[in-house]
Amino acid sequence: MRPAYGDSLIGSFEQFDTTGVLSGPAGANVTWDFSNVVLNSSGNIIHHYFDPASTPEIVMFPKSNLADLTPNGVYTYLNYSADSTIFMGDFHDSVSYHYAWDPLVQNNCPLNFGNTFTDKFARFNFGQCPYHHSYTNRTASYDAYGTLLLPHSSVSVARIKIIDHTLDSAFCIGPAIISIVIDTFYTWYDISTDQPVFSMHTFFDSTNSYMNRFVEHDAYTHLPAVVKVDGINEVAEQNSVILYPNPSNGRIEIKAQRSNVRYAEIYDMFGKNIFQSAFNSSQPVINIASQPDGVYFLKMRMDNGYSSQKIIIQK
Repeated sequence: MRPAYGDSLIGSFEQFDTTGVLSGPAGANVTWDFSNVVLNSSGNIIHHYFDPASTPEIVMFPKSNLADLTPNGVYTYLNYSADSTIFMGDFHDSVSYHYAWDPLVQNNCPLNFGNTFTDKFARFNFGQCPYHHSYTNRTASYDAYGTLLLPHSSVSVARIKIIDHTLDSAFCIGPAIISIVIDTFYTWYDISTDQPVFSMHTFFDSTNSYMNRFVEHDAYTHLPAVVKVDGINEVAEQNSVILYPNPSNGRIEIKAQRSNVRYAEIYDMFGKNIFQSAFNSSQPVINIASQPDGVYFLKMRMDNGYSSQKIIIQK
């Protein structure tokens, strides 16, 4: 599945003080308690998805089938297939871009609990230095699943651990700059949406003895519709869903015309989860009449993808 052209991923992130925050154990049915992390900063998550053919940089990334634009003006070019997501490169302008001549496999599907995959990645980093190459060996493993406890919610999650060993070489002014970097990523994915909800990144430059860490929580108010990628052909799986009534007093009937609703959750304007439930029906009923008037965001996992809808409560 890949995001549909013209749709977006919208949400917010919170970054926390990393003091005393550990990745926790691997294994089955683990509970990770991050409910007491201390907030440092917050911001918005915005991704707009386009057909790469509609961007002038398609000549650099002809094998990509998705262009992901973020507010900083950077397009990330990806290739989605039935079994993987591959990073092809990114582009800001003609003097700031990354071109992967050996692209990076970001996701490999299916990746079952306890399994691991490896990949090699090489890219040219064009910017301040006329020669700047990076070579990465990646190991990714599905090392744990369980329950993630956050300051305002709990989530059923699967955790992916990634270790990147990178040789970074740059020739700018003066002698060459060579560094060896080890990046360790732990990312917890919400099993109901397949979106990352919590992450921990440790960056260690072993050459210059420099280390940095980041801990982040992500929440989403709009998930994009998705498209099924099947070999060469891509078949749209955007679900036809009707909400009735909308606006409502909080009791809403869902009518999915081509699929069953498997899971639904609702968020308020601040990204707080106020409802979640499992279903196996094409016409489930949701009742959030206890919530105040306002705009809410309904996210549903279907048999054949995802659907996102806006709900208005007016009593």
